[in-house]
Amino acid sequence: TYEAALEKAKADDKLVVLDFTAGWCPPCRAMEKSTWPDADVQAWIGREAVAIQVDVDKSPELARTFRAANI
Repeated sequence: TYEAALEKAKADDKLVVLDFTAGWCPPCRAMEKSTWPDADVQAWIGREAVAIQVDVDKSPELARTFRAANI
């Protein structure tokens, strides 16, 4: 969850990376295939951040908080 990611990031002194996504979003699916599996991206996240994916359809309030979707 977002709250758990915040807690972990604070405890580990890391950044929080939120990947807002949706099943109907072509750029999101492209990132899922190319960006997130990339070894350099994975290594950076492992060192520097706590990353979570947020489905804008399942978490509309959080998406609105970050203006991640027109919902």
